Amino acid sequence: MRIPPPLLAASIALATFASCEFLGPLWISNTYISSVALVVALLGTFMDVSAKRLFVRQGTTVNSMTLNATAIVISSGAYRWSRNPMYLGRIMQLFALSLYLASSIGFLSVLLFAIYLDRVQIRAEEQALTQRFPLEYSTCRSKVRRWL
Repeated sequence: MRIPPPLLAASIALATFASCEFLGPLWISNTYISSVALVVALLGTFMDVSAKRLFVRQGTTVNSMTLNATAIVISSGAYRWSRNPMYLGRIMQLFALSLYLASSIGFLSVLLFAIYLDRVQIRAEEQALTQRFPLEYSTCRSKVRRWL
């Protein structure tokens, strides 16, 4: 049984905020750390949103829980560098939040989220895409790495 990644990501964001309330920050935030966190968050958001826009333009689903509705294998835009730019963008956003809030629970949660995505979610998606688009997805896998 897989957990929808957006729900899991929202839970991680809430846990990150809550952990700061109870555990306090790992360090005192400063302008440099805040600036780095902002840049990482913006890059992650751009990656996530641009990848979703490609899906919408191509008429395929962004819902990773309904893989049978996938209409096409996309290999343009951010998908030239990563097979999972939406997940990579979300990880960047959560990392930026953890950095900004200096949250130990946040950093640990982001790591566990990335492991979950890599070992559970993405493996299931890749299996489904391989079955649905054997030639196209095999070509994509040979040219593009899973993350970067």
